Amino acid sequence: MKSVILILILLISSVLPAFGQHSMNADLDYVTRYMWRGFDVLDDRTAIQPSITYSHDGGFSVNVWTSFGLCDRNEVNDLDEVDVTFSYSKPINDIFSVEAGLVNYLYPVMDDFPDDNSMSQEIFFTVSAAYSIGSPYLSVYYDFNLGDGLFIQAGYSREFELNEDLKPVFSVDLGYNNGSWGVQDMGLSNLDAGLTLPVNFDKFSLGFGLYSVFILNDELRDMNRGESTELWGKISLSYSFN
Repeated sequence: MKSVILILILLISSVLPAFGQHSMNADLDYVTRYMWRGFDVLDDRTAIQPSITYSHDGGFSVNVWTSFGLCDRNEVNDLDEVDVTFSYSKPINDIFSVEAGLVNYLYPVMDDFPDDNSMSQEIFFTVSAAYSIGSPYLSVYYDFNLGDGLFIQAGYSREFELNEDLKPVFSVDLGYNNGSWGVQDMGLSNLDAGLTLPVNFDKFSLGFGLYSVFILNDELRDMNRGESTELWGKISLSYSFN
């Protein structure tokens, strides 16, 4: 599976000159927990999560994101998860923009990969805005295989410019689960709040983040070992090929 991902990245890189204006970025994240939509995916384990994104100025982008848990690797020899996202975004005016896309979730760690029980597909639509007081958004996701349900997420982020080099970002996200990924008790699922501090160096940037997740759904709380609050951190390294 690793060779497939490498080939896909090389193919994307090889066709860049034919598409005019474009950008390409690589990211490498270390997370103390893999938290996603209120799920503690790796049961309190740390992970390395590399990704690469190609974006065209016409609005199209492709992202390949992977997750590699750092515990019990003697039992697992492949990537835990690979997500391939195709999306298109377009500004409506100076404030509002929309984005739509398809996410392909792949789980090479599963014994029968690739089959219908180790892959899933999700469509999404996002409306976002950019104001001087912050950037709100609303996203709707629908998974029609393993996730088999609807997930809605609303959020807000704001950058605080303390000085020219110090610009922390505060974010808050609220999730609503309607039968997605085995959660039958539909309703508000999670409230996430976080603070990220980026440090930029020309083509490189470092990011340090601290996040708190409040589990609002009883069924989801039971899936997370009864935990109602999760605290996790992230260190990010990014590189722009432009």
